[in-house]
Amino acid sequence: MNYPLWLIYIASAIGGGAFSYLIGDSLFDMIPASIGGLVSTLALVLFQHYLQAKFFSEYLAAFFWRSNGVNPCS
Repeated sequence: MNYPLWLIYIASAIGGGAFSYLIGDSLFDMIPASIGGLVSTLALVLFQHYLQAKFFSEYLAAFFWRSNGVNPCS
């Protein structure tokens, strides 16, 4: 990664919230979406650090995001 981690974390949180607003959710729904984007990026960075395999760590981070960030009841 060419950017500092703090910048990547902030960008993923802003991107998650912006995407939530873009698909038609309210401004109140941007907060959990921002948290979900941040947590998924944190998981990706940690998985990449410990596993040293990019594809598998991206797969695990996507699974982690799906299981924690998306509420099937909404």
